[in-house]
Amino acid sequence: MARSPNPGSRGPSFFKVLIGGFSQKLRIPPAFVKHFNGVVPHKCMLWDSAKRAWHVDMKKVGNNLFFQKGWGTFVQDNSLETGDFLLFRYAGNSQFYVQMYGKSCCEKDVTEATRKTNKLSKFQPLIDNESAGAQVTRRTSYSSVAEATEEDRALEEASKFMSDSKYPCFKGVMRPAYLQHGYLGVPSSFVKGHMTEGTKCVKLQFSNKSQPVNLVTHLKRYMLSRGWIAFAKEHALQLGDVCVFELIHRNDAVLKVSIFRNIN
Repeated sequence: MARSPNPGSRGPSFFKVLIGGFSQKLRIPPAFVKHFNGVVPHKCMLWDSAKRAWHVDMKKVGNNLFFQKGWGTFVQDNSLETGDFLLFRYAGNSQFYVQMYGKSCCEKDVTEATRKTNKLSKFQPLIDNESAGAQVTRRTSYSSVAEATEEDRALEEASKFMSDSKYPCFKGVMRPAYLQHGYLGVPSSFVKGHMTEGTKCVKLQFSNKSQPVNLVTHLKRYMLSRGWIAFAKEHALQLGDVCVFELIHRNDAVLKVSIFRNIN
């Protein structure tokens, strides 16, 4: 588990003023790339002043390097807006400490950003629906260092379980929107690659009991809807728990659910 970088360390840094299309990706200055010593990481971790962490992919497009998948969540979680000023300090080991300043020229209140994040849209999809593989679901929200440790443990156990499974599967980490608004994102690659076209309802099987749950689409994304919140409550799902869904019967759309608890 990575530790929060020391904000006082004097690592190399760069700044960005947010203008134009920054909501889904952000270009890293070409002159900064030299600080990776010839090995550009594919993934990195962004830390804020409250020691919250986000996993973000780094992708090279032509001669440019961008923060991409996961960056949009960072933007939303911190209520970033046009004109905001961000200072990125590289702490090594694929980790950045990020200081964020608003239009007032003062550092943004991360506590206020936290409250706004908890008021997510009813249809907010937190799972990465565009992952290349159905088994790839990254953590897309923040957590404290202690909570992240247990969540990572649950994620590791879930990932090992998936690698041993003989069935197509995907996983989801429980977030506020999943437990409060009754929607769970399902990777589009999983639905299109493994499920019968036109499936509108699935059966979630846990132990010897199965429960029908609607499968809906919204803005080209797939979600479990009606019936999901009842399932979550019945099985006492909590923030940070990881659920693995195995498609054990394709024709009947039966998803066997295994739960890996975040003990925090």
